[in-house]
Amino acid sequence: MSANDEIDFAALYGRKLTAEQWNAIKQQILHRARVARAQALRDMAGGILATGLQLAAGARRVLGNLRKAYAVRRERNAAIRALWALDDRSLRDIGLGRSEIWSAVYDPERSMARNLAVTRHRARAVRPATSAGCRQAVQKSAA
Repeated sequence: MSANDEIDFAALYGRKLTAEQWNAIKQQILHRARVARAQALRDMAGGILATGLQLAAGARRVLGNLRKAYAVRRERNAAIRALWALDDRSLRDIGLGRSEIWSAVYDPERSMARNLAVTRHRARAVRPATSAGCRQAVQKSAA
């Protein structure tokens, strides 16, 4: 029997084999089992390695995100400390009250929207009158 031959157990059933033939069959079965086990272990190790690499990449991302979040938190706390150090007049000059410091730092979209609204309001207040608008104002006053 060669190593590549399949073992036909149906043909062996009922046959009288010598001890050498039985040992050869046992050795072939054991060899195939060892090869199959080695392949299974290699496959399992490859899967574990791939999973470990994915976990390491995920942990790296999580740690990077934590580092960024910590840096943002420190910046926000520094901004809050700096704003609290200002007097009320300085805070009014930048458009904030003491009660708005936290929300201005932690909700920048709110402060951006407020700044945009103030800018638009000021632009409307200083907008020069158009000639058509002046004509309508003169016509109304003449009437």
